[in-house]
Amino acid sequence: MVPCVPPSVNPRALKQPHFKPFYVRCTGPLCYHRGVIGWYSSRAPHIFRFPTDLLLGFAALVLIPLLTTSPGCRQTLPQASPTKDTPDAANNPYASPPYIELHLPRGGVGDTLTMFRGNATHTLTGVGTVPRSPRLLWKMETTAIREGPYERRGVDPNMLWRGLGWTGQPARLGDRYYFGSPGSHVYCLEASTGDVVWEYAAGHCVKGSVTVDGDRLFFGSRDNHLHCLDRNTGALVWKTKTGNDMDSSPAVIGDRIYVGGEDGSIYCFERETGRVMWRTPTAGSCESSPCVVDGKVYAGSSRGYLYCLAADDGHIIWRFQTGDDTDSSPVYVEGRLYLGCESGAFFCLDADSGKLLWKIKALKGIWATPAVVDGRVYIGSADGYMRCLAAEDGALIWKRHYPARIWSSAVVVDGCVLFGVRNGKLECLRAEDGQPLWTFNDNFDIIATPCVAGGQIVIGSQNGLVYCIGESEGPVDPRWFTLHLPARAP
Repeated sequence: MVPCVPPSVNPRALKQPHFKPFYVRCTGPLCYHRGVIGWYSSRAPHIFRFPTDLLLGFAALVLIPLLTTSPGCRQTLPQASPTKDTPDAANNPYASPPYIELHLPRGGVGDTLTMFRGNATHTLTGVGTVPRSPRLLWKMETTAIREGPYERRGVDPNMLWRGLGWTGQPARLGDRYYFGSPGSHVYCLEASTGDVVWEYAAGHCVKGSVTVDGDRLFFGSRDNHLHCLDRNTGALVWKTKTGNDMDSSPAVIGDRIYVGGEDGSIYCFERETGRVMWRTPTAGSCESSPCVVDGKVYAGSSRGYLYCLAADDGHIIWRFQTGDDTDSSPVYVEGRLYLGCESGAFFCLDADSGKLLWKIKALKGIWATPAVVDGRVYIGSADGYMRCLAAEDGALIWKRHYPARIWSSAVVVDGCVLFGVRNGKLECLRAEDGQPLWTFNDNFDIIATPCVAGGQIVIGSQNGLVYCIGESEGPVDPRWFTLHLPARAP
């Protein structure tokens, strides 16, 4: 089990580098670590700041046991606020004394995943645990719209847009999910029930993933606007018109928003106002979601290039020719970039220079964004294969074939690999060797990316339904699930 976000933590602050793992040794009800005193209660461990002065510390040892006899005191103790000397962290309510483990992964905490692939480097694909004995907790149906004749973008006018599209990974913050739908609405749902808290109607499809940053929510749409909503109410804060639609998902860094546009541009917007700070033309449209790290912005384009731009002013540092439409979003790990393109080629590049380090070729195209975890790369492709490669040199570790294309980006967490297949299946494999654990049967078409957070999995299909999967305490329902290997012991 993993901890929830403490209410005192500002979600925007979770991206700051001073949030790192640390451990607290408890010798009884009191815990002490670098000027922080805390105590463990039966409800959850509470941490609060206290001066390190010896005399006050001695007074605390005398007074705190007396105060804990009051139930009201336990509920109102303040938590430590993030400072240079006392990093804040999510407390683990399931840890038993004498140890309390405090850990804040960058971009996601227990039940928190705020953007496509978790952070601006696209390295946090999911958080928490994956059900081994799954059951369907709830499902909801999105609105649906038809393409219509007025769009004239080469799409059948009778095309029905609904459910979750590509990339379509829901965000989760606390007990709420946030996602956009090709049916033109953005939703906020209760995590436990799937009940709609609010919904916002955009002017057309929302195919990409939304980004939650503090009290704001950002997304692009086929109505040719970047939208900013109030996360709590769904009210429009601002929207900025662009030259075409946006399948790219925004990366928010400080007061800036980086996102690609299908008008052949990579944009930087001001977070508070939506003002365009800079715009860099690209060869073809940019559906790739920008990866932002070390003052650089990386994103692909439809005419076969990966761009490296300066984050401050958007000037081109280098560009690498992939040779085909590059919808896949780059992933940055230890100075390297990993991405694929629609020719089926998959690349590993040096992030500073754009130099090719290694390359493999699938039989058909790659639309998915890779997951790079523990020295391995997991990538699906239109030839129906999910491949696991060595991140160092691209050597094949294992592969598994399916009778349909894979556009969904794999989520790798808790020893599992989860992804959708276009025959309407959500597959869960063992990450170590690719052995199937279970299959969820939607039997329509899944191109979206699952959100794994808080012990749940939320995935949308192009049939208009969004599903939430959790752990079952009883037998697996064969109408929805096929169990391939025995569930692990609790």
